[in-house]
Formats: sequence, C-alpha cells, structure tokens
Amino acid sequence: EGLAMRVVSLMLAALVQCFDWDVGEGGVIDMSEGCGLSMPMAKPLAAVCRPRVFVKSMLSAST
Repeated sequence: EGLAMRVVSLMLAALVQCFDWDVGEGGVIDMSEGCGLSMPMAKPLAAVCRPRVFVKSMLSAST
C-alpha cells in the first residue's frame, strides 16, 4: 500500500471519530437513481457534521 492510501484511511478515520454526522434537508436520503453508467444518485447526499464534545474541549484547551 502506498502513502496515499494510508493518508486517506487516517483522514477518514479522523472524520468518523471526531464528528457526529446527520443527514441534511429533512433527514431523508433520496435513493433514486440518475442517468449514467455508474448509476449516480439523482439528488446528491447532503451531510451535516458537528464536532463531538471531546473535540470541542480539546480545541479550546490548546489555545
């Protein structure tokens, strides 16, 4: 595995660990399919992230 794969994995892990994720715009995911070979979503997914409590306290302590 190259460096890029390690960095992407660590970044994704940090996003999952440090933020709470919710679905935006009413809380419903529209799974209808769009046109194309890769079957994209007809309406892009809108996600809202909020920092978790321990991240807020960690950031305020470092300043």
